[in-house]
Amino acid sequence: IGARRIGAVLARRPELGDYGERLAALGFPPFAGFLTGALDLAFEHGGRYWLLDYKSNRLGPTYGHYAPDRLATVMAESHYHLQAHLYAVALHLHLRQRLGAAYVPASHFGGCLFLFVRGLHPDLKPLNGARTGVYRDRPPVEILDALCEALGVP
Repeated sequence: IGARRIGAVLARRPELGDYGERLAALGFPPFAGFLTGALDLAFEHGGRYWLLDYKSNRLGPTYGHYAPDRLATVMAESHYHLQAHLYAVALHLHLRQRLGAAYVPASHFGGCLFLFVRGLHPDLKPLNGARTGVYRDRPPVEILDALCEALGVP
């Protein structure tokens, strides 16, 4: 599975900007087998299943450096969008297997949370409805299914 196939799927998400095209242009060779890495936490809350990954990146000296718009840039530059989508596919497949016919992605899949721990502070008010240090995404089921297909997973 190569960068072009995965990038083409992610290019269908306008909220990621040009990330899909940039990923496809990397041209890394196809891979097979398994990837290494570990998701920090998968959890259920209110009937939805979530992915959470902690990041310790130092983005700057103030909490403003961890504002949501800045995190979107870091997510793209560090290829965390790819990481989030691969983790989301893994959870999607797991839920399909564990919940069977009862699995309704629109109801059960909550999304992905990336917590940039240096930007978190309990006393800070949300900026424009979002907390500093928190990047949240919920890939649509169509994207998860397309990634499964691109990855050769039934």
